Amino acid sequence: HEDGSVTVRTAIDVVEKHGLRLVDISRTQFLEYLSDYVQKLRVYLRSSKKVDRLEDFEANIQGFCRRVICNFGDFTFYAGRSNELDEGLAMCFYKEDQITPYFYFFIDSLRSEHRSTR
Repeated sequence: HEDGSVTVRTAIDVVEKHGLRLVDISRTQFLEYLSDYVQKLRVYLRSSKKVDRLEDFEANIQGFCRRVICNFGDFTFYAGRSNELDEGLAMCFYKEDQITPYFYFFIDSLRSEHRSTR
């Protein structure tokens, strides 16, 4: 800048790298989304015959959902480049330092990305 001021822009690496987009979602909308999405993941795990993953998912999903819902105001939500919630939400929160972001993803809804290093 001509006046000598410096513009500083901070970003979360995972959000920038994967083109995640901030989602404005109410608690009610999130509850509806979560109910539908969890059901779709159950169907997917059953149809893919991933019995071990289904058992783990079933054992942990209620506690996880309760934790997110009880702390809903502490979370920020992101969708992928397409902004389609059916593809999953990234759920971000900050721990005590309020600096370091932590993310939750439903692992069974993630696709790996392979990029050439050339």
